[in-house]
Amino acid sequence: MMSDAYNPYQPQMSGQGNTLLPGQRPVTATVFGILNLVFGILGVCGSMIGIGMFAVMSSDLMDANAKAQMNWQQFDDPTIFAVLIAQMTLSGILAIVIIISGIGLLKFKPWGRKLANFYAVATLILIVIGTTFSIIYTVIPTLNEANLPGADPQKMGAAIGGLVGGVFGACFGIIYPICILVFLNRRRFVDQITAR
Repeated sequence: MMSDAYNPYQPQMSGQGNTLLPGQRPVTATVFGILNLVFGILGVCGSMIGIGMFAVMSSDLMDANAKAQMNWQQFDDPTIFAVLIAQMTLSGILAIVIIISGIGLLKFKPWGRKLANFYAVATLILIVIGTTFSIIYTVIPTLNEANLPGADPQKMGAAIGGLVGGVFGACFGIIYPICILVFLNRRRFVDQITAR
């Protein structure tokens, strides 16, 4: 006759082990809370530096020769400049969102997870739009110019380097948002933070 006693080798049934003691927080919430704060602070600083740099580039403080040497004359195009400023501004806003999310996760609040998910989806969308825009308005024209007869070989190298760098940057940029969507949406974690 089988006993109803607890068997330590029996697999846990669904729903067991999802409750936490008061004050207890899963490692996932702590790790992503800290990472969100770090990436958020870096994002705010990066956006401020980027907007400042573009402001200097658009002013008379930088002459045409310096822009040509650094291949920055493309930023004289108002469309490119406006899109880059918008991208920097949105990235700064998302950095603030992820900082608030990090605080929420460290406090183990459901809204911390929701803000992290919003950040991840919005960041992935921005990366796709930004990469597409960069390829269409920056990389392709540079490649076309480099392919003209008598073009400087350095321009071709710069165009190829820009393309490779852009693709690598986009691939690197999607890693953390995907990690957020994977780890913060696991059923056990969702059940734990929702119950709390």
